[in-house]
Amino acid sequence: MAELEEYAYQVAGTVGLMLLPLLNANVEQSRDAAIALGKAIQLINILRDASPDVVLGRVYLPQDMLRAEGVSTEDVLQRKSSPEYRKVVAAVADRAEALLLEAEIGKSTLPGIGPLFVQIIVELYREYLVKLEQIGYDNLNLRGERVKINSIQKLMASVKAAIKVFLTQR
Repeated sequence: MAELEEYAYQVAGTVGLMLLPLLNANVEQSRDAAIALGKAIQLINILRDASPDVVLGRVYLPQDMLRAEGVSTEDVLQRKSSPEYRKVVAAVADRAEALLLEAEIGKSTLPGIGPLFVQIIVELYREYLVKLEQIGYDNLNLRGERVKINSIQKLMASVKAAIKVFLTQR
């Protein structure tokens, strides 16, 4: 998992850091939350994209965790969504949720609409985790499609975010 998190930091955590000056944020205060949000987004996108990635012959889940559960890369490429495979997906989802929580807590370090911006992203990506749980963490058997949420779920996540931000600012 450490290797995957390092990858997530490099491709998405750094994006979170680059956004901080654009939001007029105190980079030192907001750094950890920005990195956590970027890493969470990347981990969730890896989980969402497992089926199309398999079509392309790619597996981004942590190899050490797959091996520990007796799941080979070949098993994944053959879409063998065993209980052991789904256990790894659930563990990565749990780590992503922990990172979302870290970002959610850290959003208060941002000025202006920054907290709302972060909370909307957190709620949207939590919806993807809910969807993964609803499908039993079987993200391989989606006919090459990524895990999706519908427009109503996106709207509701945004409303939930606004309520959380504006009710806690009192």
